[in-house]
Amino acid sequence: MGKFLEGIGRKVAIVNI
Repeated sequence: MGKFLEGIGRKVAIVNI
């Protein structure tokens, strides 16, 4: 689950930029 959440956070960070 940690990996899944990390992937979402990374995707959100990319969209934020």
